[in-house]
Amino acid sequence: KAKVYSGSCVRMEDDERVRAARMRIRFLNALRAVEGRTASIVMVDGTMFKEVTLVAVGGDSPSPILVDNLDTVLGVLPHAILRWTDIATVTVPVREGEDRNP
Repeated sequence: KAKVYSGSCVRMEDDERVRAARMRIRFLNALRAVEGRTASIVMVDGTMFKEVTLVAVGGDSPSPILVDNLDTVLGVLPHAILRWTDIATVTVPVREGEDRNP
């Protein structure tokens, strides 16, 4: 359980910190695993990009997602940078025989 001291400082117990660290590592490993894969991306404004290649995927909101082959109304951009804050979903198809929960 988290303990609150002086109304603003939250302290996590050791087992909670270990669980949080494991979840963060799993999340970062999943991001690394999708780099180079094809994905569909839906932006918060509803725009959908299909068959975009994920070049580099940052794990925090200030980190961008670098993509190739972004098909826009103005044409295909060979390389583009997307901000996490503008993205609603990223969908990466599971390959046959691939573990869905690595």
